[in-house]
Amino acid sequence: YNLTIQNCRINARRADTSTAIGIDLVDRSMVTLIGGAVEGYQTGIRMGVGCTLQGTGVYFESAAPSVNAVGIKMGTGASSVSMQGSQVYLTNHKAWIDCAGNTGERITSMGNRFKGGAAGTTSYAYKWVNPNTGALRVILFGDSFVDAQGACIYRPNGYVPNGSMIADPYGSGV
Repeated sequence: YNLTIQNCRINARRADTSTAIGIDLVDRSMVTLIGGAVEGYQTGIRMGVGCTLQGTGVYFESAAPSVNAVGIKMGTGASSVSMQGSQVYLTNHKAWIDCAGNTGERITSMGNRFKGGAAGTTSYAYKWVNPNTGALRVILFGDSFVDAQGACIYRPNGYVPNGSMIADPYGSGV
């Protein structure tokens, strides 16, 4: 229900070389990650209904060769993610935080660093598709990219939720 994980390495790569889920949060879980890494996943962290995830200084890297991996797949029902100071290797990702199609979600992100993105593919840091105005709140501030080939900071599909703040330091994050 309420768990803090500090400086651990979660590797979702199984012995048969396929990938799986690194952390699977049951409904209404509250989890804090401090340091450490989540690696080798198809889905790094899958959130159930009404979960809260807080992270500081966590490294995320999905497994090759898939380009459909998701670092954090948000659940429905007012789940929230707050991440700061994390590093994400975007190559092989569909999105780092994906709440596409969900409602009632909250994303707060500050000072995360993204690297990679494979040439000819599009890797998103944040992805959402939400037609329900006001159902999603997004605050993105101070994120940065290093060597971003074909990567985007966010993918709102033309929809920026009411009450959201998106500060793109480069002016080109769409």
